[in-house]
Amino acid sequence: MCLSRRRLLAGLSCLPFAGCDAAEPIETRTPPSPAPRTERPLEAWRQALGPLDDVEPALRAAFTDPRDFAPMPPRRPGDWRSVRPEPPQSVAEFLASDPNVRAVPRERLALLPLGRFPFDVVVGTEYVGLVRTPAPADVAALLAAFFATPTDLLPAEPLPDGLPWREARGHRQHDARSLLGAAASRLPPDAYGMLTMVTVDLFAIPEQQYAFGWSTFQERLAVVGFARFDPSFFGAPAPSDVAGKVLRRGLRVAVHEVGHLFGLAHCQAFRCVMNGVADLDELDAIPLRLCPLCLRKLHLVTGLDIRARDEQLRRAFEALALPEEAHWLAERARRLRYAARTR
Repeated sequence: MCLSRRRLLAGLSCLPFAGCDAAEPIETRTPPSPAPRTERPLEAWRQALGPLDDVEPALRAAFTDPRDFAPMPPRRPGDWRSVRPEPPQSVAEFLASDPNVRAVPRERLALLPLGRFPFDVVVGTEYVGLVRTPAPADVAALLAAFFATPTDLLPAEPLPDGLPWREARGHRQHDARSLLGAAASRLPPDAYGMLTMVTVDLFAIPEQQYAFGWSTFQERLAVVGFARFDPSFFGAPAPSDVAGKVLRRGLRVAVHEVGHLFGLAHCQAFRCVMNGVADLDELDAIPLRLCPLCLRKLHLVTGLDIRARDEQLRRAFEALALPEEAHWLAERARRLRYAARTR
């Protein structure tokens, strides 16, 4: 699949370049404390938000209230912003990038499992790694609620034959871009976009050590590789809650890659699921939510109903036994109701 330079850069999501390939699994970083509940002066993200004339006044707080969204911490050596510096994306720049708009006839998401789910084994020269994944139906349910877009789980298919690969620590690491090219024919005509899920290890450009995922802004194709979400992949002991850790990591990357399908670039305003991710440390630190700026972008290309979307997402989090995320949404719904009453 031939990609332009702009589209190639769009695919550079979750692509670590240094430090992680030989590293041991990293324990979850303590999330930053929420931003202080004080009114802050006009900041760059507010300017990037632009006008909200099309938004019902009672709902504007969903895009203007930064409380409970932690600001981005200072850069550290090896993190995404240090390895891959990128300019922030304003709403105006988002619209100028000509994102795909969800509309008839392309108004659904497709989810395509390739290879073996929900369990696989990766054999390397130094270890035999286990790969566990969330249930594909759970991923589909979460994506449908998160993006307020019906999501169809397609029948699982074998991994295409003849994909380019390279050797990484004695196991095969497949080319993500070639994999998407091979899967492109499976994109349904009524699909806004398609997320492919694989259990194999991935890379996307030669200088990478590995890729959690790869996506495009325009071609409507994305992939997530679940190999590295399970600590057993590295030959390390599995944590007591391995299913929960794999679920959270897998959902974060799946949502992140689908966010790129909707045209969202890497977020640099707040801790947000659209933050660039260079390693498991950064992946474990991001929340499974969109900041106000990124939510506004999604709103513009989907026309989603904020209240209905948040309620559906809260229920999806509860069904997946993710109480922290469900509680956050319940609290936000309460704040939006209060903001509407006090206008």
